[in-house]
Amino acid sequence: MVKFRIIESQDFEQTVDLCSQLFVNNEPITKSLQINYQEFRLLAEAYLRKAIVDRLSIVATEDNGIIVGFVISEHLMTIPPYTQELSHKFAAIHKFSQELKYSYFDKYQYYYWELFQTLHIFLLGVKDEYKNQKIATNLIRENLRLAKLNYFSVAISELTGIASQNLFRKIGFQEQVTLSYDSYIFKGEKIFSSIKESTSCKLMSYRI
Repeated sequence: MVKFRIIESQDFEQTVDLCSQLFVNNEPITKSLQINYQEFRLLAEAYLRKAIVDRLSIVATEDNGIIVGFVISEHLMTIPPYTQELSHKFAAIHKFSQELKYSYFDKYQYYYWELFQTLHIFLLGVKDEYKNQKIATNLIRENLRLAKLNYFSVAISELTGIASQNLFRKIGFQEQVTLSYDSYIFKGEKIFSSIKESTSCKLMSYRI
């Protein structure tokens, strides 16, 4: 039976490995930039260390302690963790994500105080063999429940694929900002034009 709880230090290695495997093999932007396991693992390790301290993230586990899913979240206005020797490939992702967020900030400039009560859902994944069991849905719902206990009023997430966009939409998230992959230019190149499984990335929000 799958259980859900706040991530702990003993979950670090399993969750880093699962997160890195899933994002390298399944996530559209990571695949388009050809980020490999070791390159992604450096990012995952930094955010997982922070998640264990922050206590705002959830893991799904079997009775034997095996991690089958995770949702890694942070306070939106927090300082990003230090990522040593991160691959230059992540520069494009950082710029893309910043553009989404700044567009969202501009849209809500008159409610700026709410940004300090906003949960940023950053990484979400479920083992392939556990798909279609509503584990991702329950991870998000548990995360929103935890966010409410910690006095957050809004949750946001950047959704890169159609499946994740539909999942969050079913829970009640609403689209706020969209950036098209085909037209996005980074350093003079349409770096995401190879993405075919989705046409755009959407920043979506949920009022807790």
